[in-house]
Amino acid sequence: MKKLFLMMLSILFFGCSDMKYRSGRDTIKSFGNGRFQVLHASDQTKVLYDLQQQQTIARDIEDWRVIANNVCTFDQANKMFIVLNLNSGQFNKYKDVYQVPEKLQSALKIFVESKKSYTREKDE
Repeated sequence: MKKLFLMMLSILFFGCSDMKYRSGRDTIKSFGNGRFQVLHASDQTKVLYDLQQQQTIARDIEDWRVIANNVCTFDQANKMFIVLNLNSGQFNKYKDVYQVPEKLQSALKIFVESKKSYTREKDE
């Protein structure tokens, strides 16, 4: 009976997840199947990381927004706006919020307000 209980518990714990990539102790947030994660870096900053490609997408992020299957954030270290498409796994970096596709600009405007020196005024 004890073996059956342990087996059922392990199936529930490991078998009911769509996560292909596991979270570690430094994981703050996972996206999609776990491939993309916000992690604590060694210097207490947060990074957006791609586990499949083993590359850092954004360094020193404070916050993020998920809009229409896109993760939107601001990379403070490189002063770039990042838009990561969770469906395709592709990401784009923008120096100016007005270069970001219009439907996603609203998600990034929260970062603009606190980082006005990193953006230009929109041309009239």
